[in-house]
Amino acid sequence: MVSIDPGGTLKIVCSNCSTTYLSKSYRCTDYSEVEDWQTGIGSTTFTADPGMEDFYISYDNCCWITLNNGGWTRYDALAHVDLNPYNGVINSSPNTSMSTIRVQHGCSQELHIPGTETCVLALGSSLSIGWYAVTINVEDFASASSTTPKSSVPLQFLIQVYYSPDPCSDKPSFVAPTPEDGACYGIAPGMELSFPIRAARGITAEIVLFQKVSPSNLETSAISYFNNSAGPDEYFTTVTWTPTESQIGRHVVCFSALDENSRTSPTRCVNLRVEDDAPTAIRASLDPSESDLWRLELMFSHNVSLPTSSAFVRIYLNGSLVYSVDVSLLSNASLIAKEDTFQIFLPSANLTMGQSYYVMLDGGVAVGPEPCPISSKAMVIGTKGEKYRQSWILNTRMNESSEPSCVQSARNVYMRDMPRPRKEQRIEHVEQYAHIESPTYRKSR
Repeated sequence: MVSIDPGGTLKIVCSNCSTTYLSKSYRCTDYSEVEDWQTGIGSTTFTADPGMEDFYISYDNCCWITLNNGGWTRYDALAHVDLNPYNGVINSSPNTSMSTIRVQHGCSQELHIPGTETCVLALGSSLSIGWYAVTINVEDFASASSTTPKSSVPLQFLIQVYYSPDPCSDKPSFVAPTPEDGACYGIAPGMELSFPIRAARGITAEIVLFQKVSPSNLETSAISYFNNSAGPDEYFTTVTWTPTESQIGRHVVCFSALDENSRTSPTRCVNLRVEDDAPTAIRASLDPSESDLWRLELMFSHNVSLPTSSAFVRIYLNGSLVYSVDVSLLSNASLIAKEDTFQIFLPSANLTMGQSYYVMLDGGVAVGPEPCPISSKAMVIGTKGEKYRQSWILNTRMNESSEPSCVQSARNVYMRDMPRPRKEQRIEHVEQYAHIESPTYRKSR
């Protein structure tokens, strides 16, 4: 990916240090040939001197386009960084982003500012046709009663007010299962995140593009068409993103649907949280329950809940699939979820006593706690080169009178009474006492 220098000046300013100039190159992530714009992301490193409590990051360049709401030529942005720890932790600044907003003349619209809880920008119907600049500073505070911000992050974007003789409703609109504005997804580095974007067309024009402002490496599929006999025709794309370890932190992706008459849907923004702390299945057992249904019990490294999207548990014998179930479709009668453990009852499972079964889990069979849940890691029996490899061999008990043992020929492998050490130590326990293939995961290179 080619680095681009936008010009201008990016520098560090503080009261007790000399001015430091920083690299300002960025990599293009999104663009429009039709509308002649591009957006990108860049990073730079600054080492704070010992004792430095805060500093400012300043950027200025030329020039704004011709605007209805000002005579500015050069533009500038100023961010404040506070290094003073709060409860022993240095503050993490807010993360925000916004694409160009288009509003039809005579129509009103509300914008929720990403990275904030309550900031809503109301655009009235009396705005004249033309371009407007919006400059906002997003700030965070140590507490609800505090009046001094811990950090301040600038957000600047453009609004275009255009003329159309058509009604205000004649524009694309998002429909389910598109994520709601402000939704949050958690993901671990190296895992793939995927979600759909779906929009219904307006009255007179087809949708031709899904515009987005996104982090590096986020991709969208080609636009697909759906002939909806019950309403307006719909168009959809799928967003996929596999973040790297260098992208640990918070990100925002904003998107809108554009039709062939250059009218756009309201913009939606989704928060993305990358943390190397995804729930991992650490213990499993497979045996008949008291109701004569087979029961698979899974314990995870974190408290978890059911997924909302499709994710399968699969059971194999000698390399052949013998049973599978979509966890997201299970009823309360089929699954008991308690803190860090799932008990999944398997109706119609044709399993046999005394066999050794492999259990494989899709990524996302469980999700971590709110407010931005991270999906569990995949567990697959595979060869070198797969993103993750993780498997168990579970031995079903021979009969009800079998005594507990630590060898594979005994009852099902069920380690409820073992101590719960840290994740790395737990793997050693499995290898030492259970005589099964240890639960590990390997990232592809």
